[in-house]
Amino acid sequence: YTENDYLSYDSSKAITGLYVLTQADDWYHKNLYYVSMDGDREKMANDITDIEIRNERIYYRNADGDLYTAKLDGSTLIDDTKISRNVDRSFMSSADGKYVYYIKDSNGKNSLYRYNSAASDEPEKIASNVDRNGYYLSTDGKTVVYLEDIEEIDDYFDCGTLKYATDDSEPVKISTDGNNWAEIPVELTNGYETTYSYLYQKTEITQNE
Repeated sequence: YTENDYLSYDSSKAITGLYVLTQADDWYHKNLYYVSMDGDREKMANDITDIEIRNERIYYRNADGDLYTAKLDGSTLIDDTKISRNVDRSFMSSADGKYVYYIKDSNGKNSLYRYNSAASDEPEKIASNVDRNGYYLSTDGKTVVYLEDIEEIDDYFDCGTLKYATDDSEPVKISTDGNNWAEIPVELTNGYETTYSYLYQKTEITQNE
């Protein structure tokens, strides 16, 4: 990682340092280091499981399941803030670093939350009983598309209600009007790649006979 993004996606003119996760006592626990371009390194945090860096902001989860955010200044974490506890590893941030979306267990069900780092407000609960791996963001982070009210068909298939929510409106159910596919007219990202015309399968999934 760099201060702007993943190294392979970084578009900055100059890279001043790298952020590296190294394995600690086991595969689950990692240490976060800052490595300068001269090769000097400084340990920033330990017991980290996952990080995302966007536009000089870091989001990271520790081994206890606590999600944090901070601004980056070299090896320094500025205004290090705890967002929530008991967070799933599947959190996802917007390209500009302003928003982060995450899943946490609420009364035995996966609930989807949004946090706006620019406003520093309390996290906003968007939905309950969602698919922990089935949500995608618009590139500006203002819109999230997700599956709610998940029901298990068998060991391999789930079904649910396809919805989207923006940062200034209530969630909206997406209607396919009998078609097999519903097109979402936003740029979507899964944290690694961007799709400009993303198609989702109809939510009422039936297993093939």
